[in-house]
Amino acid sequence: MVAWCEQALAESGDDPLLLARCHATYAETSPSGAQADLMHAQTAVDLLQRIDSPPTDLLSNALTNLALHGCRLGRGLAVTTLERAVALQAGATVLPVTDRPGMALGVCLKIVDRFEDSRSWLHTMRTCALEEGDDSSPPITLGHLAMLECWAGQYALALTYAIEGREHTARIGCRAPMLASAHVLVLAHLGRLAEARDLGERDLATDEALGQHPAVAVHLRSLGITETFAGNPKAAAAHFLRADTIARDEVGIGEPAIMRLHPDAVAALIAVGDFPNAKRMTAELDASSASNQLPWASAMAGRCHGLLYAAAGETSSAIDAFERALIDHERLPMPFEEARTRQLFGSALRKAGRRSDAKRELSAALAVFNRLDTPVQAELALTELASIGGKTSAAGELTAMEHRIATLVGAGQTSREVAGAMFISVRTVDSHLGRVYRKLGLRSRTELALWVSTQPEHGEPPGPQ
Repeated sequence: MVAWCEQALAESGDDPLLLARCHATYAETSPSGAQADLMHAQTAVDLLQRIDSPPTDLLSNALTNLALHGCRLGRGLAVTTLERAVALQAGATVLPVTDRPGMALGVCLKIVDRFEDSRSWLHTMRTCALEEGDDSSPPITLGHLAMLECWAGQYALALTYAIEGREHTARIGCRAPMLASAHVLVLAHLGRLAEARDLGERDLATDEALGQHPAVAVHLRSLGITETFAGNPKAAAAHFLRADTIARDEVGIGEPAIMRLHPDAVAALIAVGDFPNAKRMTAELDASSASNQLPWASAMAGRCHGLLYAAAGETSSAIDAFERALIDHERLPMPFEEARTRQLFGSALRKAGRRSDAKRELSAALAVFNRLDTPVQAELALTELASIGGKTSAAGELTAMEHRIATLVGAGQTSREVAGAMFISVRTVDSHLGRVYRKLGLRSRTELALWVSTQPEHGEPPGPQ
């Protein structure tokens, strides 16, 4: 492929349109790695923008690849570039759904933690595929939707997408590695570890036999996370290191937020004593955070620094790192990962002798794990709490006032209405409400209303506290 592209460029002469087509094809087919692909995409765009009325489909394609390769290299997401490509494509030749800039935009918005925007674009692309009879695209759109909902903690929905996609790929006879990887990840999060491992190993063997290196990397990532949850750090570390090598050196991925294996890899590497690689991967998260200020990279970098400090016996520094990570988590719509960081924070607090603070954080983490139905992590949090001693509560140990405020707010009352009913200030209501959210692992009044509706007698307190 490289030789063909080079020959085409050599024979293009000085024709700017022909040269632009050659550079755009080079960027589209990715024969030489992300750096070269980005250069060719930029050259194609530059050439086309010097032409009066350039072909809209060609310019749209070049802009899409310019944004995609930049994102892949860790240079952030050029949203306006992709939006321009989407606008141009609307009046161009109809493309398969997975080749459209709208699909690229949906995928990239997922990577930069804009989950709502990503979800909207991916659903739009899925609808287009269904309406246009594009039978090859649903496994791709379903794969990205399954991964998105897995990251968002919506495991039942993610599993629905994954199963639907698996059935579709079996029917039309194609491979969809992102879909398969997401399926394994969802099963692992739900505690179905043997099933996840069996499925992941079969997917890995199939794509390895086909020589599909990008697919091999995502399967190894999912198997690494499965082994992490199963308590097998040696196997997890081996999977992660191989996945990272393929993704970085063979696929050209320079942005950790694409694979999202770094934080679990660092934990596994620390567990097996491979501190050089653990520190290297933490530094890569630091670089991503400094370059793009992505919520995921910032929160995960903080978590990894906390793990490294904890492993070195520097408990005070670990506590500070985990606390900073939790601040970054406030911008990240990934409740499961926030709860995992909170659990690590609680563990560090326990080791520092701050039993009350540890119990508060571990109880909050446990509440999220129970709400998300992630039994492996819930069991770990319970074990940690048991080492502290004392009673744990399914309600996150709300005080009587917190429980009353939660009940009223969950029933739909505003803070001002609650303050009037309880003869307290609005500020006091909001302060208690913030503690309720932290203890229960909730993020909004909508989630609080759902929690209240599941309590006996709609939230009667368990007794005097």
